[in-house]
Amino acid sequence: MNREEALNYVLNLNEQERIDKLVELLAEKERVFDFVVKANDQKVKNEGPYVVMLVERESGIAYVPHFISKIQKVILIYLLMHPKGISFRAMLAHYDDIITLGRQVYLGSFKEKTSDLLSPDDMEHNITHHISQIRTALKKCTNGEIGDDYRISQPNVANTYYIPAVKQGKCRVSIELMVQKMI
Repeated sequence: MNREEALNYVLNLNEQERIDKLVELLAEKERVFDFVVKANDQKVKNEGPYVVMLVERESGIAYVPHFISKIQKVILIYLLMHPKGISFRAMLAHYDDIITLGRQVYLGSFKEKTSDLLSPDDMEHNITHHISQIRTALKKCTNGEIGDDYRISQPNVANTYYIPAVKQGKCRVSIELMVQKMI
């Protein structure tokens, strides 16, 4: 069907049929992803003991973002553990929890040099930088096909970061971390 035939087809539909067709076309465009954090059984190169994946719900295709630093994966997992969002102040107050999570994710190999990237002295600047890098990693791993709903939001009035699709319940989150006792 060429462009003119398609236009005539749409013009000949009644209002309800046009609405139904539009809803159908829009539904085809929306891809739903789920976040999965699990043991790196397949040994995804350079991902450490745990891997973060975006899994397209319909096709089952898994996309693995490449993070520039270990702390970025840890920040994303920490945000996924707080679906309603988390503020700068709360992140600062739970700095030790974030570092402990990093040690769990990297099975103790989360060195202080890495944690210095999230220094409490300059945390606001560092968090902003790392979140920007996480957004880029998520977009790159899906070749730009991921919607804004799956990227970490800009901080709102309450200075809270969140992932819209997670906050709205549109996206499922599965985190399979083995909690280990830290020495």
